Amino acid sequence: MKLCDKCKKRPAVVFISDQNAPSKAPQGLCLVCAKQAGIKPIDDMLKNMNIKQMENRRRKMANLLILLA
Repeated sequence: MKLCDKCKKRPAVVFISDQNAPSKAPQGLCLVCAKQAGIKPIDDMLKNMNIKQMENRRRKMANLLILLA
């Protein structure tokens, strides 16, 4: 699984390519970074999914696992 090229934390699920450099590999972004980049369809989809709430839950779970270790 490829990690996000921007944050290097979450899986890349959105891939964008530069039309001016077609031989360059596409950049992979996670949903959070794609939203921050302003990719409109992703932004609309995430608003419908309430991704902010999901990301907060992920952070809480990660912190809990650290405390238990």
